[in-house]
Amino acid sequence: MSSSGFIVALSAGFCAASASVAAKFAFSSQEMEELCVILLPYISTAFDVDCSWINPLLRICALLVTLGLNGLMWTLFVKSMQLIGTLKATLTNTSSNLLSTAFLSWLIFDEQHSVRWFCGATLIVTGLLFMQYKDERVSLEESKKSQQINEAGKKRR
Repeated sequence: MSSSGFIVALSAGFCAASASVAAKFAFSSQEMEELCVILLPYISTAFDVDCSWINPLLRICALLVTLGLNGLMWTLFVKSMQLIGTLKATLTNTSSNLLSTAFLSWLIFDEQHSVRWFCGATLIVTGLLFMQYKDERVSLEESKKSQQINEAGKKRR
């Protein structure tokens, strides 16, 4: 097992969560207005504009950031699957995505998550852990059978 594979999978999950934040800015009028109000003092010193003109540009930028982060997420996710296997990469990526989404939405949008949300996230990660455990057991049994077949073939020669 490669620890770098886990780091890559964690990074992929964080990129996915960050892409969802950028998408929320791109497609939510309320969030975009709040962002515009925050950025307007900095932009208006260089240009004589208001939010009605800046909004479409910010939306386009947020959409491009969303697409870029999604592309990076897929690149990192595929790389992590090559390094640590499909199930471990999926488990790590999903866990990182859930926790990163909770943290970023709290930090940026001041969203509060209910106990039900955390219970649901825990159930999802637990289900993925069970899938990984079963996959490892099946892989171990298959490798034992393969080894037995190879040994039987050598004895016949």
